[in-house]
Amino acid sequence: MVNADSVAAQLRKATNRFSCQNFDEGPFVSGLGAFFFAKVSTMPSLKETNQDNMKTAMKSGDKSTLQFTRNLHAAIRKKEIDDRKDLDDAEVLKLIGTMLKQREESITQFKAGGREDLVAAEEAEAKYLRQFMPAQLSAEELKPIVLAAVAESQAKDMKDLGKVMKILLPQVQGKADGKLVNQLVRESLGG
Repeated sequence: MVNADSVAAQLRKATNRFSCQNFDEGPFVSGLGAFFFAKVSTMPSLKETNQDNMKTAMKSGDKSTLQFTRNLHAAIRKKEIDDRKDLDDAEVLKLIGTMLKQREESITQFKAGGREDLVAAEEAEAKYLRQFMPAQLSAEELKPIVLAAVAESQAKDMKDLGKVMKILLPQVQGKADGKLVNQLVRESLGG
């Protein structure tokens, strides 16, 4: 027979991994029922993080950050409405990557046009968006991954570029710039 006090004591020890309410209260003190009603702490999603940033920017009066958070929120909502589904973190990361590319293209265009005021605004928004992206892989870190993909696809020349990219892109999605990946694949295939 299992002692209810020993089960409760074991469950209290498990609170290191879970954010739990007090087990001494409620109807499920005896047995494992309390464990199933424990609140499990999870990391917030990217959408939740952006919403928290929006609230913080509203409270602090930081208008530029508030505008960045609203732009990202609007882009996420637009994509969700267009696709008729909620976006998960991977899809939000892909959307943020697209937005970053747009900002970088705008920065180069504004620099060419001599619009330093707009360059500064776009760079600030790009900086905000980058905080959501995972650390980018360098060319040195990508080379072994590219060589492994070339070997796996048994690619011999440039005709096999698509085979290599099909294997490689899921591995480095969001972690590396697509242009850099393409360049390294072309170099490894002798193109």
